[in-house]
This record gives sequence, C-alpha cells and structure tokens, in this order.
Amino acid sequence: MKHFQLGSMCLRFVLLASAFVCLGQAQATRTWVSGVGDDVNPCSRTAPCKTFSGAISKTANGGEIDCLDAGGFGAVTINKSITIDCGYTGGVLTSLVNGIIVNDTTNGASSQVILRNLAIIGGGTTSLGVNGISFIGGGFLSVQNVNIHGFSTSCISVTGSNLNLSVEDSNLTNCGGPGITGATASGLIKGQFSNVRIWNAAAGASTAGVNAGNNTRFVFRDCSIAFSVAGITQQNAASGSGSNVIVTGSTIGPDSSALVSANGSSMAVSGSTFFKNDLVFNLNGGQILTGSDNASLANVTTGSTSGAVPKI
Repeated sequence: MKHFQLGSMCLRFVLLASAFVCLGQAQATRTWVSGVGDDVNPCSRTAPCKTFSGAISKTANGGEIDCLDAGGFGAVTINKSITIDCGYTGGVLTSLVNGIIVNDTTNGASSQVILRNLAIIGGGTTSLGVNGISFIGGGFLSVQNVNIHGFSTSCISVTGSNLNLSVEDSNLTNCGGPGITGATASGLIKGQFSNVRIWNAAAGASTAGVNAGNNTRFVFRDCSIAFSVAGITQQNAASGSGSNVIVTGSTIGPDSSALVSANGSSMAVSGSTFFKNDLVFNLNGGQILTGSDNASLANVTTGSTSGAVPKI
C-alpha cells in the first residue's frame, strides 16, 4: 500500500513539473528586445531578448514585439501575424541579406503584419543588404513610419500572389534598385502609399523609384518620388494583366522620365506636380490619363498623354 502511495505521489509530481515546463514555454502576446538583452531570456520587459528573431519564436500569433531601447536587432523572417514597434528607438541593421522577410504561412490570406516606427538599414558600401522588406507570402502588410535605406536590390519588394501592402509616413532612400517593386505571375498585388518619400533609386540605366510589374494595382497619394532615372515605370504585359497605377497629390522629379507606361498597362494622374524632369509622360505603348489640375514646373519635355481622367 505504501509503495502504491509513493508511486502515486511521484506521478503527481511529474505531472505538476510538466505543467510548469509547458507554462514556461507558452508564447506571450507581447515581448521585448533590448540592446543589452539575451535570446535565452523569456523576452519579457524585465528580461528582454537581444534580436527580433529570438523574440518572434516566443511571441504568440497576433502578438507584438516592442523595443526597450536603441539598438540594431537583426534580420528576421516573419511567419505569423505580428506587430513590431520600436517606438522610434531601434530597428534592423543587416548586410548581404534581406532586412525583414514577411512570409506568413501560418495565417495565409488572413495574415496581418504591422511594422511600425523602425529603421531598416543595409550595410556599408561593400556589403549592402538585398531588400529592406521582402513580402512574399501572407495577406496584409502595413508599414508605418519606417525608414529604409541602403539595400542593393530594392527598399520594398513584393512578389507573392494576392498580397495587400500599405505604406504610410515612410522614407525609402538610397536603394540600388526601385524603392518599391512588385510583380506576380498569378493573382494580384494591391498597394496603397500615402506620404511616402522614395528618393535616389540609384543603380542601373532604367532604375525607377517605383516599378509596377504584372498584376499590380498601386495608388499613390501625397508622395514624393525623386532623383532616379524614372519616377514610376510599368512593365510590358508579356504575361498577366499588366499594371494599373493612380497618382494623386504627389510630386515627381527631378527624374529623367517622370512616368513610363507600357503595353497592357495604364496610369491615371491628378493634382500632382512634375518638377525638373527631362520627360514627364512616356507612353511607351501604354496609357497615361491626366487631370487638368496637374502642374508642370521647369520640365524639358512634357510628352504625350492618352487623354483626360474620366469624371463621374
């Protein structure tokens, strides 16, 4: 009888210990990173982690990672719905890799990822990062008050099917390729951009501030696109449905060409200012519709358009 009681007590102790282990491994809805943290920590406010990649595995789906202090918290692949908010203090410093990859296979089309108050910086002149943000899978990505600078390929690249991107109050500067580039062979990529500065897309003879590829639908409002070979370009619709771009209340230039359309694609532009461009409108086989409220200042050549933006 005593042996049975002793065995029963041991079993209860093992089960209780297991419960505490499972509780210790539970993911938190909010975690923290710090420049003096350690990824072996639970990522709590009093025991923060060192990197985003260390914190994300300890953050629940739909949770948030916050920054306690200034620091570079490393590249990270996001595979769940999550918010990363650095409150103006920290971000990602990387070289030769993507800064942030968003590929939420956990939630798919219902995924919601928010990147807020971050600096995403590529390495030095000989070790630039690849893309600041690479959005390849999920549902919705919101980029709010984020500075992206110094990547060799693009500041933001969107290549997955049926993705939705929102960028607001952000600076995309000095990337070797486009500030924003998107294309997909199937489905659609939809993008809304508000108060975004896209400057100095520097590499290549045809580099644009924005590259709207096949099956993209982009809307720009109150944006500034400057200091590139082209402001916004569209690809020829060799496959897919080309792209549709709306630009309103924005400033484009100085650039070589402000707007370059392409076969199977169209743009509509209203209430915008074109400044110091060699060529404002380059049809290149596509369509560019314009409103009567656009302004042209010190451009070399205006070029031709396809007509007026229809009024309802």
